Amino acid sequence: MNEVQEQMKKQYENLKVRCSEHEQRIQQLMSLLNEKQVIIDDLNAERR
Repeated sequence: MNEVQEQMKKQYENLKVRCSEHEQRIQQLMSLLNEKQVIIDDLNAERR
C-alpha cells in the first residue's frame, strides 16, 4: 500500500469510529426522550 492509501484508510477508520460514537450518543438521547415522554404521560394521566 502506498502512503496515500494508508492515509485514506486511517481517515476511513477514524470516521467509522466517530460515526459509531455518534450512533451511541443518538441512542442515549432517544432513550432520554422516551423516558421524558413517559413521565409527561404519567403527569397528564394524574391530572385527568
